[in-house]
Amino acid sequence: MKKILVFTFFMFTLLIQVTPSVLAQNTVTLRCKLDNCSSIDSMTIYRPMGLMHEKIASARPNAAGEFVFQVPKTKTPQYYSVGMNLDMVKYKLVLLGNEKEVLLNGPCHDPSQTIVQQSPVNAALTQAQSKFNETKIEMGKILTAYNSGYNNDSIRTACEKQMLAVDKRKLAILDSLKKANPIAYHVLALDTYTSYQNATGKTTYKNEIEYFARQYFQYVNWSDATLNDIAPIFDAFRSYATVLLMPELKLTKLETTTYFNNILKSIPAKSQAYKYALTGIVSVMLEKQHPLIADFGSRYLTEYPNDDAQVRANVSQFVNYMRANMTDVPAPDIAQTDTSGVVRKLSDLKGKIVLIDFWASWCGPCRKENPTVVAAYKKYRDKGFEVFSVSLDQDRTRWINAIEQDGLIWSNHVSDLRYWQNEAATKYGVTSIPKTVLLDRNGIITDHNLRGEALVKKLKDIFGE
Repeated sequence: MKKILVFTFFMFTLLIQVTPSVLAQNTVTLRCKLDNCSSIDSMTIYRPMGLMHEKIASARPNAAGEFVFQVPKTKTPQYYSVGMNLDMVKYKLVLLGNEKEVLLNGPCHDPSQTIVQQSPVNAALTQAQSKFNETKIEMGKILTAYNSGYNNDSIRTACEKQMLAVDKRKLAILDSLKKANPIAYHVLALDTYTSYQNATGKTTYKNEIEYFARQYFQYVNWSDATLNDIAPIFDAFRSYATVLLMPELKLTKLETTTYFNNILKSIPAKSQAYKYALTGIVSVMLEKQHPLIADFGSRYLTEYPNDDAQVRANVSQFVNYMRANMTDVPAPDIAQTDTSGVVRKLSDLKGKIVLIDFWASWCGPCRKENPTVVAAYKKYRDKGFEVFSVSLDQDRTRWINAIEQDGLIWSNHVSDLRYWQNEAATKYGVTSIPKTVLLDRNGIITDHNLRGEALVKKLKDIFGE
């Protein structure tokens, strides 16, 4: 699952019932004049919303080969994203506000490399970013010299002084934009990382990783409501999360979670800025298939119940899969009816060692495994061992008959008789059976797919015989 690329399809109807003259007065024209677009059927303009992009309109090439859009004028410039053929892997972020016409020019194969023309606000932002990037390039050269000469005191000291000078230049550029160009100020503040070597209170950080995690956004004033219009927050948090999730850093789950939680707590809850930040983190976790998606993906699902249904379904599927295939995490609860129609819940078995057993009457390997599970249950049930069997059957009679035939004497047999669409099986990412999940007395997953001798050995280790 490399990308979540699904979009809501809302169309502006405001522009339909107005005359051309009124239209020209109240809208900004975005004219996309791109090279080598003969194979492109359409371009689409969106409002970036984090994991999803809200579709505004699509356009086919006109007689001149241009793609033309009209968007409402706004006093404060707003971010839009422009992509090809509904492809949001490569897109261009464009600020549109009250200009009469804005031109997008450049290569058709990669909109992200295009240039925005006839727009003072975009030109000013590009100029500020270019100037800022010069300091980043210079800092990179200094760091290279610093690392290669680290054991030489004079070289290390000289490099640290050079870093401090570059830090000051960065902050001077940022400060010069605060009133002159607030949008550029907010965008660059998201990318203003000053050197750890010259950090105030450096001794309060155990290393540069901690400094990076805690201070990467130190120049962003999250209480400023205008940040809700700054779509690049999403990309800034993608960059931030990409670093912290690098395996080479060897951060523990607790450390990583704490770093993410601390920065998210500093952003006003339910704000668009918070959504950009959270979804930026979630998007990287989805790409990396990182176990923490179980926590942060769940948070997204809880906090944004009205987001695009397909986006939510994709995130939910991955959250459930990761939860079910992780250890040291709470087991997702299961609540289904037993053979008598009584609802039985997995969570009611806390306090016991529980083996969740996904099986079916039609599954040969499952039936062959049942004697091992029965023997284990008989041996350890008085010591607190329980089996919670989830059947992927469709036929109720066959299910019940198999329970009786195989002597599955425990009482926790459940099924919704939906075959592979069994809700619990979906929640646990079951793609083949038999599948087992072992829980400790607190309902925490400790092991997966214990069968035969492996199950016998594990239970012997737990119960001491």
